[in-house]
Amino acid sequence: MKKKILPNFHEILYQLIQFRIHQFNTSKEILGIDYDSFMICSVVAAHFNFNNLKLNKEIDWDESWKLARSNTDTSILKKDKLTIFAVSQILNMPKESVRRKVITLVKKKILKHTTRVGIIYGDKIENFKPFAIKEVKALSIFLKSLKKNNSLEQLLEFEEKDLG
Repeated sequence: MKKKILPNFHEILYQLIQFRIHQFNTSKEILGIDYDSFMICSVVAAHFNFNNLKLNKEIDWDESWKLARSNTDTSILKKDKLTIFAVSQILNMPKESVRRKVITLVKKKILKHTTRVGIIYGDKIENFKPFAIKEVKALSIFLKSLKKNNSLEQLLEFEEKDLG
C-alpha cells in the first residue's frame, strides 16, 4: 500500500495562499508600494539580517530595529554590499526594472543606494515596523492554522522524494 503524502495538501495550499494575499494587500496598504518593490525591500532586509546574524545570532526584535535605523553602522554592509545586479539575480527580474524600482524607493526614502555601500535601508525604515508586526502575526496565524488541523507536522516531515 502506497503511503499517503500530504493528505491535507488542499488545507496547506489554501492557508499558504491566504498568507500571500494578506502579505500582498498589507504591503500595498501600509507601505504604499507594489509587490515587486516589496520583494526588493525584502531582499534588502534579508541581506541586512543575514549579515547581522553572522555577527550575533542573539539579536532580538528591538535590537534588530535599532540596528536597522542606524545609518552610521554600515561597515558590515560595505564589505558585502548588495548591488542592483545581485537583487536582479536573486529575484530573477531584469536589472533595469530593479534599477528603476530602487530609484523610486530611494525617492520615497524607503531605501538608500550608493556605489560605496550598495542598497541599504532608507530614513523611512520605521514605516516597515507596523508591517512587520502584521507580518509576524499573519505568519503565526498561518502556522497555528496548519497545526490545528495536523498539517504542520505533515509539512515538517515532507520530503520532495515523497512526491515521486
